[in-house]
Amino acid sequence: MSSDGSTGGIGGVLCDKNRQRLLYFSSSISSECDNKSVVDWICDVSKAPSYFAEIINNVAKRLIEGWLRIRYIPRCCNMEADQLAKCGIG
Repeated sequence: MSSDGSTGGIGGVLCDKNRQRLLYFSSSISSECDNKSVVDWICDVSKAPSYFAEIINNVAKRLIEGWLRIRYIPRCCNMEADQLAKCGIG
């Protein structure tokens, strides 16, 4: 990701001991969210509450630029994301 957050992605190269390429990849960033309302807000920013408008617009911009993908995953199907969200709350 650039320092201003305008572009980003993930990629890597796996080389052997002679520095010959064995494998490489490049991809946009995929995000899973267990809150359907948030996913809906990102897909249609006009539905977002005004107090979340700035952050939702920033995420939506990345989605439009094509390097971010987001999808809804029910909480019961993704306990890892649920635990990370709870850690972020404090």
